[in-house]
Amino acid sequence: MSDLSVLKNLYKACAAENGLLAIINLDNITSFYEAYGEELADRLHLEFTRIIDDVMREDDIKASLGNDEIIVFCKNLNDKAELEEVYSYVNSAIDEFIAEELSEERLSDLIGEDSPISMEISVGAVRVPEQGTDYTDLFTKADRALYIAKNSGRKHEIVYYSEAFDDEDTTVVESVEKVVVEAKPARGAVWTDQSQYKMIYDYLTRYISTYNNSACEMIISIKPAADSMAYDEYEQLLTDSGNVIAGLFRNSDIIMRNGNAFHILLAEMETKNIIILVDRLKKGLQNAGLYMKEKIILDSKMLESDGTHDAWVKVAV
Repeated sequence: MSDLSVLKNLYKACAAENGLLAIINLDNITSFYEAYGEELADRLHLEFTRIIDDVMREDDIKASLGNDEIIVFCKNLNDKAELEEVYSYVNSAIDEFIAEELSEERLSDLIGEDSPISMEISVGAVRVPEQGTDYTDLFTKADRALYIAKNSGRKHEIVYYSEAFDDEDTTVVESVEKVVVEAKPARGAVWTDQSQYKMIYDYLTRYISTYNNSACEMIISIKPAADSMAYDEYEQLLTDSGNVIAGLFRNSDIIMRNGNAFHILLAEMETKNIIILVDRLKKGLQNAGLYMKEKIILDSKMLESDGTHDAWVKVAV
């Protein structure tokens, strides 16, 4: 279908249908060009487009706005939770693609402390017909919502347009805090206690044995960098580190604390992707200002279909 045909369909849909017009932005793709080169960034863009195609229904409309943005009209999509599910799926699928690409030996030399190893999306959305029926006007509103998502210091979320965004006397941050309450659900591993963790662990091993799949258990142990660190300070360091660590993993992953160690179950994980997670962990703790305060040892073992745990990896992060 030509770009002109898609544009005509968008005009018609906005004028006659109920639904949601949304601009989906692949954040910071420029950093991928700089770190990994044009070839990988172009593949990321193609995968981004394919992932959006996977989650769109047959009567939805999609158009590319360049290497990092796609506009979609989702007919009869009025449930915010449904859009948030789409959002989470796209983020997870992009992360998996990047982890697989960066695990290739040919790219290993390019991965440094400041190299991006994950990518997320921001979304600006507007409801149709509640907030208009003219495509040009609706596009402007969706673009305004996207601008706020990307420039309010709260990137990587869904922002729905509100008329408050057009008030010149209202700052971007105030608009988001007072009006936008439909941010994406918190991302990260799900916390459990030790008994829940064991129950899930046992279930996962049975599942792997039955369906010949694989998974990984990671154990991240944290000690204070300085022996003189007070107990209360060390306890706070563990709490803060645990929250950062959980946020670096997927919603489908499970995390449990046992003393100074955090146990994480990662379903459908391969050995080659562990180094990507190590880099993500290090960078996340650096960004949080915790990395220099602690000593970190990461143990990981693969859970295989034959019941053995043979692929051990132990590294200092």
